[in-house]
Amino acid sequence: MARALTNALLLRSILNAPDPAAAYLQHALKRTTQQFCAQYSCTPQGVNEGSCLEFAGAIRAACIGTKMRMQESGPPHCFIEHNGKFYDAECHQGVCDWHELPFFKRLASN
Repeated sequence: MARALTNALLLRSILNAPDPAAAYLQHALKRTTQQFCAQYSCTPQGVNEGSCLEFAGAIRAACIGTKMRMQESGPPHCFIEHNGKFYDAECHQGVCDWHELPFFKRLASN
């Protein structure tokens, strides 16, 4: 019963959001990041550094309208694009420039 109520409240908050698709995407990113971290005993950074292709594929399958993007120069990284913003396991709120994802910011600082 409590789980059904929690799911109903989550659905209501997503549907009442200014951009329901973005709200659902952020929920899916958070949930999938938690699942991957538990499955692989790692942090979100660890997901990005070892399972980003699988992670992005899971998000792509769950969220209509998302696109998988792969940056192959330097260490490769797979991430999600949706409505002009870029997302990965560390960045659920999205950024307007994929260079601003934490994965790439770490590379730039080294």
